[in-house]
Amino acid sequence: CVVFGRVAGEACAKYMLGEDMKPTSLAELSGGGLTGEVKSSKFSGGSYEDTMNKTGGAAAAAAAPVAGGGGGYTLADVAKHNTKTDCWVVVNGEVLDVTSFLGDHPGGELAILTFAGKDATEEFNMIHPPDVIPKYAPDSIIGKVGTGAAVAAAPVGGAAAPLLDKGHGKARDWTKHEKNRKMRMEGEGKIGGWLGALCYMVLGFMKEILFTIVPQKNVVLTNDRIGLTRSAMFLFIFIIIHAVGNLHVFLGPDDFNGYGYFYVRLYWTGFGLQANIVEEYILLAALLHVFVALKRTWDISINYTVASGKLNLAISGITLLTFMTIHLFQFRFGDTEQFGPYFVRPPPYYINFWGIPSLNLFWTDDTSVPPVGVRDIYALEF
Repeated sequence: CVVFGRVAGEACAKYMLGEDMKPTSLAELSGGGLTGEVKSSKFSGGSYEDTMNKTGGAAAAAAAPVAGGGGGYTLADVAKHNTKTDCWVVVNGEVLDVTSFLGDHPGGELAILTFAGKDATEEFNMIHPPDVIPKYAPDSIIGKVGTGAAVAAAPVGGAAAPLLDKGHGKARDWTKHEKNRKMRMEGEGKIGGWLGALCYMVLGFMKEILFTIVPQKNVVLTNDRIGLTRSAMFLFIFIIIHAVGNLHVFLGPDDFNGYGYFYVRLYWTGFGLQANIVEEYILLAALLHVFVALKRTWDISINYTVASGKLNLAISGITLLTFMTIHLFQFRFGDTEQFGPYFVRPPPYYINFWGIPSLNLFWTDDTSVPPVGVRDIYALEF
């Protein structure tokens, strides 16, 4: 590892030369720049070697100001957080809390812990492209180096900011984010107790779902874990719909087959396809989630062995995807002709509102409604 090599070399030089040791830089040693073609790293969208041939490339990045003036964290503040369970480092004047990122670091935990509570700017810039922190650990930035109280970092996404910026390009002030979050976590809203917690959870979840769907102008595939979270939200809604639907199997063939026919009656919402908008929504959500997950796995975890555990999420995801694909395919396209049609009386307005108290939502016993032959998915299920 280059970092360990530099650290070990510096320690040896100090031991052997003592006060005679002088600081050096790769740019100076190479006469102002290195020669030869160096290709970019495919894992991080670039490499520090890309600008090494230019005078002041990595050295200029390393020389970035580390003092944030008034406000911010002092180096003494950072030095207090120097353990595996509480690890802060300084990179290019920004203070990073990398405690939760230690296990995800491709170079291992020790490479970061070596600089716990210290300024790692020089070593970091030597082997990382400038965009690696916003790309892989945006939520680790907690502030800047300064002389006083901590100031919040500019929002770069991640867990420290909402899943979507609804400001339409306007800068948001996240200074009070932690204080407000603590107040929400420790206090209660207008609806108290567990009922209030449940209501606010559903409200917040649906709000994020709405803002995820409506204001998006296009789809951009990245390996950002936020994209994975958003697509998982889509699938979470599907799981709720599917789980509620499965409960109808316990209400008998009338309700379960009526439930299946309910979606058939919604084919007019499918934009001309033999499917309804819910099925299309589920398909797109699944494809989005799979594409984002595969891209993250390929970019971040593909070089790890199975024994490392880094591929566990990918393996379990593929297993679950296989099961759900088979299950939904049987539900949607299973052969029910062998049982013949099952006749139900569908409610005129899709839902049997008079049957809500008895949970008879998708069929009616009103004899004025003519029976309709539908797929017998109840018999297929059993």
